[in-house]
Amino acid sequence: MGPERDRNGSNSACVLFFYAIGSILSGKLADKFGRWPCLLVSYYVICISGTASALASSYVMFIVYRSFTGFGIGASYGVSISYAQEMVPKEKRSLTGLMLNIMWILGGLYECVLAFWVMA
Repeated sequence: MGPERDRNGSNSACVLFFYAIGSILSGKLADKFGRWPCLLVSYYVICISGTASALASSYVMFIVYRSFTGFGIGASYGVSISYAQEMVPKEKRSLTGLMLNIMWILGGLYECVLAFWVMA
């Protein structure tokens, strides 16, 4: 139980650390290159690294790919919210921001339920 628990912890720590790095850097990159290109690149990073982590041949490579996935998710979060806010009228921005954040939360809950279902 010990080594498996350590592995789960290091996986989560790497994902969350690079999530924070992606969140911090994405604002600067979006200001420099534009929100849409930054959003597309972050989605590509998520897709490629997510697929690579599913096909990883070792635990070290899995952690590396999951770190890239965390970076991509962190980069996409802030950019997608601000990009969506620009697309709606001013009077609907609060509701739009609220709904986007609720959808992120519901997506995370769905992911947890799906993981329990798959692992059972």
